[in-house]
Amino acid sequence: MAKIINFPVLSKQEMMALAEVVFVKTLELGPIASLVDVRTGAGSGDRIAWVGRMSMVGKKGRGCSPTNDTPTAPLTEKRIDLKEFDIRLVQCYTELEGILYRLGLKKAAEIGDLEGTDWQKFYEELLSEAIDTMYRRFLYFGDTEAENVTDGGEIKDGVDVTFFTTVDGVFKQIADLITAGAAVVVKTITSNAQATKAAQLAYDEDLLPILESLILDAPAALAKETDSAVYVSRWAMSRLKKELLDKAAYTESQFKLNEQGFTTVMRLGREIIEMPDWDEVIEAALNNGTKYFKPFRMLYTTKSNVKLCVPGDGAFSDIASWYENKERSFYTDVIDKLDVLVMRPELVAIAW
Repeated sequence: MAKIINFPVLSKQEMMALAEVVFVKTLELGPIASLVDVRTGAGSGDRIAWVGRMSMVGKKGRGCSPTNDTPTAPLTEKRIDLKEFDIRLVQCYTELEGILYRLGLKKAAEIGDLEGTDWQKFYEELLSEAIDTMYRRFLYFGDTEAENVTDGGEIKDGVDVTFFTTVDGVFKQIADLITAGAAVVVKTITSNAQATKAAQLAYDEDLLPILESLILDAPAALAKETDSAVYVSRWAMSRLKKELLDKAAYTESQFKLNEQGFTTVMRLGREIIEMPDWDEVIEAALNNGTKYFKPFRMLYTTKSNVKLCVPGDGAFSDIASWYENKERSFYTDVIDKLDVLVMRPELVAIAW
């Protein structure tokens, strides 16, 4: 049985109480609802429609019996198709012995029942954080056709592709839109094409002109939206920050942390938001061992243009736990569904 948490072997002096454990947090981005439009209570087959602006009306006065005007308003409609994911964890109490003390385990015949113990609270906190990270991985990097590198894909060999194949996320949908010839503004970042990780990160390329052209060349419809922003990988933000400080007379005070803890800066009237979890996924899974798969990414869109659809009343699943006496093992299950929709291609501009 695989351990839920792979602790090192600790000496008696190194053992500690759960209350004294210092958590090494994963990269946090705050609530998903600050990034996209979370649609709760969604069902497969539900429609999400958007009606655009009406075309021009109002002509020079035409006197009596004028001809009828025929203005139009574009309609975009997409259907929700919820996809199921699950998590199954199993823990035997014997795997906890000698790792931490004062776990609050039960006694005698009930020792294997971890329900209500400090240990359950401990690993459910870790699991809740992992579920948050999972949703953001599905949201941006989901790909129902994902394959490992040896099979012709971009997922690092040794990484289980089913961590990505639940649903098509934002980047996969944008790639499909580009392939289909949709009206997506695309800019190329040459650093991504270099042959090694070191060469990609060290390549001498200014990203600021690319960022500015991404914003200025975007359709007027995107420029008019009040909830638009440019989301960038940490690698991209690091280079942009250096260029803004060195070449655009910016100061450190212009780089801020918003209420969700995102590093942000304004440029050409648009908020630029760092997305460090993108780098985390690319570093862990989207590389062939020699080079990263598009580490420099800049996505200009609106919050309302990306829908995360979930059937429940929130973006996070309930955690179900129970004890199987026959196996003396403690089980944890999560089963839920989601869908991701990029609504309008004309509200998407990307550099990668």
